[in-house]
Amino acid sequence: MPNNMKETEVNMAPEFHTLKMQSQGINSIHSAVSEFIDNSMDANADHIYIKSVNNKQGKFDLFISDNGDGMTYEKLITISKVGASRKEGQANFGCRGVGQKNAACKLSKTGYEVYTKTENCNKINYSKFDIDDCLNRQTDNDWNSLYAFEEKELDGLKDEEVYDHFKHHSKGTIVKISCILRAAAKSKKDFDKKVTSSEVNIRTISKIYRHLIYQDKVSLFYNDSKLKPKGHGFEHKVPYQDFVFFSDMHKDGWIEHTIHPWTGGVFDCRFRFIRVASKSTLGTNSSKGGLEILRLSREVTGKTLSRFDKNYDLGHLIIEYDAEAEFLDECLISNGDKTINSLAPATDKFDLGSYLGKLFKKKYYPKIIAINREDSFEKGSKADQKNYWNHQESILRDRLYQTFKNSLTLLGQSEDEVSDQLTKEYKIPGTEFRLDLVCNDIPYEVKVSHNDPTKSVGQVLSYIPWIVKDKTRNFVKNGKVKFVLAIGSKETSSLKKHIKMINDSYFVKIDDELIGVNIVLHSIAEKNKDIIDAPLSLEEKNKSKNLS
Repeated sequence: MPNNMKETEVNMAPEFHTLKMQSQGINSIHSAVSEFIDNSMDANADHIYIKSVNNKQGKFDLFISDNGDGMTYEKLITISKVGASRKEGQANFGCRGVGQKNAACKLSKTGYEVYTKTENCNKINYSKFDIDDCLNRQTDNDWNSLYAFEEKELDGLKDEEVYDHFKHHSKGTIVKISCILRAAAKSKKDFDKKVTSSEVNIRTISKIYRHLIYQDKVSLFYNDSKLKPKGHGFEHKVPYQDFVFFSDMHKDGWIEHTIHPWTGGVFDCRFRFIRVASKSTLGTNSSKGGLEILRLSREVTGKTLSRFDKNYDLGHLIIEYDAEAEFLDECLISNGDKTINSLAPATDKFDLGSYLGKLFKKKYYPKIIAINREDSFEKGSKADQKNYWNHQESILRDRLYQTFKNSLTLLGQSEDEVSDQLTKEYKIPGTEFRLDLVCNDIPYEVKVSHNDPTKSVGQVLSYIPWIVKDKTRNFVKNGKVKFVLAIGSKETSSLKKHIKMINDSYFVKIDDELIGVNIVLHSIAEKNKDIIDAPLSLEEKNKSKNLS
């Protein structure tokens, strides 16, 4: 450097207008308030109080207080100016996120104050950040000029909320955000309504921290009322409406998993699946759903499931994925308010979206589909039940048909001979009726179960006059029609009694000849158990996907 040049210090800090720009990246008041909650939790607070209070200016202020460790005067200055974490050497809830300045600027154009005290402090450590001055000097970059710091005596605290907090707590922090903007809420009542909203599709405070509240890791209060966990899996509806899959095998449905995303990296995570349904349907006619990413059990994003699968049978499926902070911070890109805009990998090391898609589709989706189908039959709407019933009956019919076909082939029958003796979905001439199977001129009706014996037997009897008239087949032998009722459940005494009564008394008169019926009960569950127990074939799975 030439001797005649004077060395000067250049301020490379960003200009004040960047604060406003960054605060606009925060998408809701919940995300803004959660920044302060995260800071409290990083300070080991397990009780956090949020309170909206009317002020003398005709507006209202917001107070966030906690029972955490608090900060010394020196640390308060460092934290305020640098934005470092209040918890050292541990994973923080505050991840790559907005600082208090950005969050406060989202909520106020006046400023915010911090009052804090450690267990060993005799005084209350105080800081103030002037947002109004910041916005009026947008091209300036002297950030130190926006701060004020002071050590205060308890009896010198003028704000009643602050005084009352430290009167009852030997340590902790309270943040006061002055004059909440109308852009955040039209009024205090409106703000209160937004914060306590029960809408599960909005990332409210109760939803963001639902698992931490449920696990008793933190108690959150809003205007002196304790917040309850909200969101899918916490709606306390009837079981089929807000149903957590696999909870019979895993506590609260959480499936533990270890992931090896890159060389040398091993991380623990967990996930669970939740079905969202209405009173009239289980949601199995929907391709909706979502993946919700949790960081240290705190929700940080929600994405649609379209990336993974639009399978009809999955219905409205919510997947919660909870992982370590170090892992998520490394592999995913987050934006200004800690939400992950996409599942695009942060580096070329690992693609979380592709990994989860393959894992869920291969190992868990088939089981979820099976449960959905069973529940839709037992608990769903009439349309759900009918679809499920027809689907299951078609599987039983096809499997029984294949069993007969294999038996005839083993006896040495040719393909043509088998075709002559065995027919699936035989259409009775002159009608729209179809018999499930016909084997050696014996008709078969296949039923999943026989909850209503009268209805099952009545359907068989409705075919008799028409098959007696069918001259293309030899259905009538020795003055009777033998008809097999094949059921996928065990025989019951009531059904056998009903069939015996019909066999003894039923006749149909055709051309002055009385034709009787011999209904034979065949329990597939007892006599062909392998048909019931066999896993779904590829063809059957494809049929399930196309069910409507």
